[in-house]
Amino acid sequence: MATRFAKAGPEHIYRLDSSNWIPIMGGRDVDELWGIGKRTATRLAAHELHTVTDLALADRDDLAAWFGPTIGPRLRSLARGGSSRTITTEPWLARSKSRQMTFPSDLTDPDVIGDEVAAMTRELCAEVDADGRQVTHVGVTVRTRSFFTQVKTSKLLEATTDPEIIEAAARAVLARFDINRPVRLLGVRLDLASPDR
Repeated sequence: MATRFAKAGPEHIYRLDSSNWIPIMGGRDVDELWGIGKRTATRLAAHELHTVTDLALADRDDLAAWFGPTIGPRLRSLARGGSSRTITTEPWLARSKSRQMTFPSDLTDPDVIGDEVAAMTRELCAEVDADGRQVTHVGVTVRTRSFFTQVKTSKLLEATTDPEIIEAAARAVLARFDINRPVRLLGVRLDLASPDR
């Protein structure tokens, strides 16, 4: 929420914490809180709760009665500045890479299906290698013409970037499917080891 205020500041940095939360947010409408939309704001207004301060001071039991035992107290927590979740500045790292393809016409030839899975796997291996990561698991998705979808996954013996090992694993996972029915969509997912491994 602080990003809204940061846009107006010269350094584009703004801190909202317990010392300035109510002075800054208290007089604002409840729907300015993340997680509270117009519908919830209308329901709160029916109980004379219009501002963030109104909601922050509301009785927990009343809120639980009006909105349920989980959502009611959560609304009050939002009005008091959120929860105890820690915000981290560590860069986000993908846990996996995946690719799916829906085909314009159904695939029926097992060799073609295998080649498509292998091609997607090789493309993903190149991306993983470029990121300096290693693969731990290989998953394959198969969706038939009737939209029946299955996903199967296999763990590699050890984390690797070797495209031949990863492709062989993807083909082995594909072999566990019954692909006697026309295939509409194929997908491959590579789960990645954390960078410190």
